[in-house]
Amino acid sequence: MALSGAVKRWFFAPTMQYWVVMCRIGFGLCLFTAWLFYAPVVQELFGPQGLGGAATIARLPQAELVLHDYRYVAYLRYIHASAVIWLLYGALLLAALSFAAGLFTRTSGVVLVLLHTLFVARMPYAVWGWATMIHAFTAYTILAHPGRYVSLDAWLRGRKTPQASLRHIGTAPVWPRRLMQVHVCTMYTVVGWARLSQPGWIEGGMTYEALTNLMFARADLDWQAWMPLLQASNYVVYCLEPLAPVLLWLPTIGPWCVIALMSLHIGLELTTTVGWWNYMLILALLTFLPDAWLQRCFRPIRQARHTPSHK
Repeated sequence: MALSGAVKRWFFAPTMQYWVVMCRIGFGLCLFTAWLFYAPVVQELFGPQGLGGAATIARLPQAELVLHDYRYVAYLRYIHASAVIWLLYGALLLAALSFAAGLFTRTSGVVLVLLHTLFVARMPYAVWGWATMIHAFTAYTILAHPGRYVSLDAWLRGRKTPQASLRHIGTAPVWPRRLMQVHVCTMYTVVGWARLSQPGWIEGGMTYEALTNLMFARADLDWQAWMPLLQASNYVVYCLEPLAPVLLWLPTIGPWCVIALMSLHIGLELTTTVGWWNYMLILALLTFLPDAWLQRCFRPIRQARHTPSHK
C-alpha cells in the first residue's frame, strides 16, 4: 500500500503549470522558426518534383529517400500537386504560431505534431536529429492542457465568462511532466553513456574537434591557445551527461545540474550549429526546476494582473 501510494503521488500529484506555458511557447516558436527557414527550398526538398518526390519516384523508383522508421508515415511522397505541399507547409507554420500563442491550443498542437512528422518523414535527411524528438516533447505538452493559462484561449474564455477568468497559474496532475523528464533522462543516458568508451572523449580532444570541424563550428578560428580550457570542458561534458539521469532527480543537486546542463547547451549554441537541439533541451530541462524558480519568470504577469487601472 505504501509503495502504491508513493507511485501514485509521483505520477499523479498536482504540480504547478509554469513549465507547460513555457514549453508551449518555446516549442511552438522553435518549430515555426525552424520550418520558416525552409521556405526558399520547400519544393526542392518536399515537393513532387523534388528529391524523392512523386515525380522522381515515377521515373526512378530507386530514388525513394525514406528512412525505415518513417516508411509508414511518408505520405507526402505520394502527393503530385505542388500547391498541396505549399498548403500543408503554410498550415504547419500557422499551427506552430497558434500553438505558441495558445489559440485553439490542443487542436493546433495536434495538427503541428502531425504535419511536422509528415514533413520530417518526407525528407529526413534535410533535418537534424532534434526534429525526430521535438514532436514527442510537444505531445507531452499537449497532454498537459497547455491552453489553460497565459494563452489566447484563456483570454477568450475570460471575455465570454468573466467568472471563469484565470487570475493565476494553477495546478494539474504531474504525469505529462514526468513523461518529459523520463524522456530527457533517456536521451542523456543514450548519448552520455555511449561516449564513455570513445577514445576522443577519453583523451580530451572532442571539444577541440567539434570547434574545428567546419561542418559544426560557427566560426573558423584557431583554438590552439585555448586547448587547456577545451580539454577541461571536454571532461566536464564527459562526466556531466552520463550522470545527469541520476543527478537531475536529486532534490538538492538537481536544480544545479539543470543550470550546468543549460550552460552547456548555451555554450554549444554559441560555438556550434546543431539545429535546434540546444533550444529544445533547455526548454525540456525546465521540467526539472522547482516551481518556485519558474514562478519568478511569471511575476511581472501576475503583478500586471493585480495592478489596478486608473482612468
